[in-house]
Amino acid sequence: MVHPTRDLPRSGLLKSVLLAPRWTPLRHHPAQWSYWSSPHRFNTIPAGRRSGKTELAKRKLVLRAIAGTSFDIPRFFAAAPTREQAKRIYWADLKAMVPRDLLAGRPSETELTIRLIHGPEIYVVGLDKPERIEGQPWDGGILDEYANMKPSAWPEHVRPALADRLGWCDLIGVPEGRNHYYETDRRAKALMAELGRGSEWGSFHWKSADILPFAEIKAARRDLDELTFQQEYEASFVNFEGRAYYPFREGTHCRKLRYDPRQPLIFCFDFNVAPGVAVVAQEQRLPGMPEGQSGIGVIGEVHIPRNSNTPAVCRKLAADWKDHVGVVRCYGDATSGAGGSAKVAGSDWDLIKAELRPAFGQRLTFNVPDANPPERARVNAVNTRLKAGDGTIRLMVDPASAPNMAKDFEGVRLLAGGSGEIDKKAEPALTHWTDALGYLLSQGGRALKYASDPTLLIKEPAVGNDGQLVKGAANAIVVDKDGDAKLLEIDGTASEALLGFVKALRDLALESIHGNRANPEKIATAQSGRAIELLNQALIWLADRLRISYGEGALLSLLRMVVAVSQKFELFVGGETIGKLNDSAPITLRWPAWYAPTQGEKAQ
Repeated sequence: MVHPTRDLPRSGLLKSVLLAPRWTPLRHHPAQWSYWSSPHRFNTIPAGRRSGKTELAKRKLVLRAIAGTSFDIPRFFAAAPTREQAKRIYWADLKAMVPRDLLAGRPSETELTIRLIHGPEIYVVGLDKPERIEGQPWDGGILDEYANMKPSAWPEHVRPALADRLGWCDLIGVPEGRNHYYETDRRAKALMAELGRGSEWGSFHWKSADILPFAEIKAARRDLDELTFQQEYEASFVNFEGRAYYPFREGTHCRKLRYDPRQPLIFCFDFNVAPGVAVVAQEQRLPGMPEGQSGIGVIGEVHIPRNSNTPAVCRKLAADWKDHVGVVRCYGDATSGAGGSAKVAGSDWDLIKAELRPAFGQRLTFNVPDANPPERARVNAVNTRLKAGDGTIRLMVDPASAPNMAKDFEGVRLLAGGSGEIDKKAEPALTHWTDALGYLLSQGGRALKYASDPTLLIKEPAVGNDGQLVKGAANAIVVDKDGDAKLLEIDGTASEALLGFVKALRDLALESIHGNRANPEKIATAQSGRAIELLNQALIWLADRLRISYGEGALLSLLRMVVAVSQKFELFVGGETIGKLNDSAPITLRWPAWYAPTQGEKAQ
């Protein structure tokens, strides 16, 4: 999309400037081209995740800085909600994109500033304190992830700082509900519709599906709930007002579920005094689910309406589930309930250990992060399990055993005008069960989760002096001291989980080197050499850059040295002497095609 020489200004100092190797070719996309050639001073660009909006913004910023303005020291900025975020998104790329011949010394790592020899300056700034943009005039800049910035950042700080020099600005990022970004984009669309190219504002939009491989979009649909997918990958300004857990349907999600005393049992805690609550769940094959798949089934709960505390909740759990023989896993609020029981007798997690350890012994485990995930992340995780974008259901409730869980799903509301935050004041008696479950489900992607459940052979005596199992397990076969077992089975999907984890690491590695996640095995049609080349275009561009760096920049130099040496010394190749090499002949490198053409291609 961006041509390194065509888009470069062609006057004065810049006539002979060549852009850095970081400027790789981009595939043409109509909406992106409209943004790139926008005549508007201000632009809103709500676009899907990983769809190239930030890459275009970086290129525009660098080209505008190289071109300069009529001012002696033109100033440009790349801003994000925080300084660390801005540095992570922009700093390394901007340094790589500015031609070295134009640098006025080394970029400042402390100020995150790049100065060019003809005056322009590029700053990378964080707007967690929007007043940082004040104090000097600006010629233009980028507000990235604008939806996550403070609503006052643009109108009260950035916009006034652009006034002196009639500076430009692009507001880019994925929507976050219908907040200030929604209002700004709606105003931009209205002005552009009314005034056309003469409007001060422009608005441009495209979806991730326009850029990313189909397999990646399909995977995202399965991993996200419908509204979150629409927001993150289709860049829609979703109205989150209404039910927080909108996919929940009593007829679909409320079923009689089974309980297996040998399988791991999950306790989820949300620390309160009124009411005291806990959620009990098990991973299992849900009703209607295909063989080999599993989801989360809510099979029980604790509800103590008044004057409750953490020990009381734990005593109820121990009484209800005392006969469970499998492992018990605890999830919950990382803040440890500082406003409840913890005020009197240590952290709530200490109280839980003290109450539940006598009942479950070493089979009791804890899965508590250092900090709670954002509320939106917890809600999204629950909604994705209720119904993913592809229609998959991986969460159900037994209404007879957990009636308050079903009420929570139906009754919890979102803040009016918010971007997905729960309205805690609408129904104070609600939210506690879904909050507790959210702590479990939002940790699903934090670590590799094995579903293997090995059978353990225990020879008698199997108990210690205190009467507890010496080694507990979800499944156990107990035989006498002379007994034995010939076949022990592992029941689960550990290998599938491991393969999925390795694939995720592969995708991350490819993405970090600007490679392509596309998988040719997912393509059903026959593939020509040219098709495979297009499929792996991003990696080929990367390899081409390496060919330039190590071929044109290194190997050719070595070959020229060999030619020069042959003028003064005898050279031997395979034991045979060769004469002087022709030092006037040009030396070039010929690289083979990446993929051999098929017979069909040769015939065309």
